[in-house]
Amino acid sequence: MIAVHQYALLATFLISGSVQTARSQQCALKPSGTKGIHAVTVDDLRCLAKEPSHQRLLCLTYAAWCTPCRAHLPGAIAFAAANRLKLIVIVPEAETDALLRDADAQVRKLDTGVRVVVVSDAYGKTRNPKYKRFLKELIPPPFPLIEDYSKYILFDKSGNVSYVSSWKDNRKNNWRSDTAIQNQRILPLLQAHE
Repeated sequence: MIAVHQYALLATFLISGSVQTARSQQCALKPSGTKGIHAVTVDDLRCLAKEPSHQRLLCLTYAAWCTPCRAHLPGAIAFAAANRLKLIVIVPEAETDALLRDADAQVRKLDTGVRVVVVSDAYGKTRNPKYKRFLKELIPPPFPLIEDYSKYILFDKSGNVSYVSSWKDNRKNNWRSDTAIQNQRILPLLQAHE
């Protein structure tokens, strides 16, 4: 009787391990033309959001030349850590652009554990049209398609987008700080799903 019970536990462990391994393998990301940075599509982000290793996936769009992005990045890192979120920084440059390396260096200077990815060149190689096509595929109604940077994108555990920020969410506050977006928009969504 004990041997049967132990066998059942072992089988359950092996099956659940296989499912988790299969799920991780589904999210195998394509390397970009820049060493150490992967190129992502919207489907890749949805897959990453379903990974069981974190509570929720929070993405921040970022560009090395973007002053609000650089101002908001430290707060985004701290907010993600405080709320057990997996933070991914999304850069919409071309996969081999020097600005992608600059963005990666800026992020790594603050936290080497934050993953930096680039929007796949499948959406194009010119920044603005590429970013617009990516956002158009990513952002569901009722969120407006606004092509700003330092944009938060919160996924639920099913891979669905549950929040997308824009500059309009912070227009009554100092643009240098995005804590109002974090505390008034994102945090209530996290608390509602605890």
